[in-house]
Amino acid sequence: MHPILLVATRLWPDDHDGRLPSDFLSMSNELGTPKILICPSDHMRQAATNWASFGPENCSYEIVTSELQMTDTNSVFLRCRIHGYRGFVEDRLIDASGRLVKPNRLW
Repeated sequence: MHPILLVATRLWPDDHDGRLPSDFLSMSNELGTPKILICPSDHMRQAATNWASFGPENCSYEIVTSELQMTDTNSVFLRCRIHGYRGFVEDRLIDASGRLVKPNRLW
């Protein structure tokens, strides 16, 4: 997953009562561009050029559990549809086999 996506996930709750967003469009200010929502290995989808043209067809990732509290550290927030990587609220990234890809720290 793109580092900016993970950082934005950490920034969002500061202004929203400690809750994560229910969709990527809500995070547009933190993400900057929808282009980062395409996994580099995803050759089936095309990145949206702006937020007005963004939709599920322009996204390799999905929000698994919306509006999580930052204290829900055992709940998966994001998942890569290509690799099956799962992103947790406290910044862990686990691959499809359950191996820790990125420990609990910012990039």
